[in-house]
Amino acid sequence: MSNYENMEFSSLNNIDFQLIISKITDFLKKLKIKNIKIYTSVFTSFLKYLDKNNILFINISQENISKYLDNLTKSQKISFKKILTFLVKSGHLSKDTFNKFNTNVLKVDYYFNEYLIHLKKYSKMKNTILKHQNNLKIFFNYCSLKEKIYLNSITRDILEEYMFELFNTKTIRHNKKLSTSTLIEYILSVKLYFRYLTKENHIIYDPAQFLKLPKLERKIITNYFTQDEIKMFFDKIELNKMSQYVMKVLFETMYNLGLRINEARHLKINDLNFETEVVHIREGKGGFERSVPMSNYIKKYLKIYIKYAYNNYFNNKNGYLFFNPRTNNKISAVYYIDVILKNIVKDLEIKKKISSHAFRKSIGKHLLENGLDIRYVQKFLGHKCINATQSYTILDIDDLKEAIEKYHPREQKKDENILKSKYTG
Repeated sequence: MSNYENMEFSSLNNIDFQLIISKITDFLKKLKIKNIKIYTSVFTSFLKYLDKNNILFINISQENISKYLDNLTKSQKISFKKILTFLVKSGHLSKDTFNKFNTNVLKVDYYFNEYLIHLKKYSKMKNTILKHQNNLKIFFNYCSLKEKIYLNSITRDILEEYMFELFNTKTIRHNKKLSTSTLIEYILSVKLYFRYLTKENHIIYDPAQFLKLPKLERKIITNYFTQDEIKMFFDKIELNKMSQYVMKVLFETMYNLGLRINEARHLKINDLNFETEVVHIREGKGGFERSVPMSNYIKKYLKIYIKYAYNNYFNNKNGYLFFNPRTNNKISAVYYIDVILKNIVKDLEIKKKISSHAFRKSIGKHLLENGLDIRYVQKFLGHKCINATQSYTILDIDDLKEAIEKYHPREQKKDENILKSKYTG
């Protein structure tokens, strides 16, 4: 700090800038920022600029700021802005003055690439990152159309207008309004972006913090197999071809272990531990891993499959458990699996929209129906929140009606003279 000890700024209204610079240094150290001298030198040069032009710090105008910023490089502007962030938080600079600095300095997408790098550190799921990337590009395009291209121009009102636009947007393919889950994805991407900018001190105020996500209604789970239907389904699969054999084992594994389709497709032979009777899931939703216990049934099933099909017909160095006999490689397309599944469902005349995810829904519901505690089902399916598991307990109206008629105490009453009185005759 020796470079700043003898500085005097007669026009700075007796503010102790040596103390401020010292605090700025501590602030930057906490952020683990390297080359702190670059930051403090940029701020010191600004103070010299004010002193040279006899400008009081409390009387800074937009014109003063613009002239100073014109002489800075892009990286210097970023450094300067971090220091201003500290000055606002420490009470040495008002938000109004800070907004003057912010004008026409950084575009709303300036930190976009930095944010994507941040996402890649914390998420292994490429599809999730790609969704956020595309959602934010849509938001940036909206800002451009509204001529709100700078960070300081993005306010809560602008974001609420964007939400209103989304609520009234219709899809090109079906000419329908966006679903609630899609709306949540779009809005959440924007909220997370501004949360990151605030956390990294790129902006002072998070304009998206009070945006409320639409409420996603808990739907009755209908697209699942009943216990009778699941038995019919597996009995229906013929075993005349290797492809049919592989599909049956795949479907059995998804149902018995409660796997998502991508979890099953990415299973490797080394993920199965027959000694501990545990399957390790490495490609879980959101990049999370989990372990699932093997029942004796699926354990025997997989051992037979590995011995007679996998070892004799599949030659793949990557070790994927399930393969496409035509290509002798792992099953790459979910569509391939769904087509086979839907053809079997059609033959059984099951009038439901069944997809590969139905196996996971079905085992969750069947375990609960058979009396397993909901906390065990939550652990088994890998749900982080028990609310997700509770959706499996929601009954359709026919199930509910049947249960009420069977267990309601008044339904047990056999008195046919209900409400018979002097008034009813």
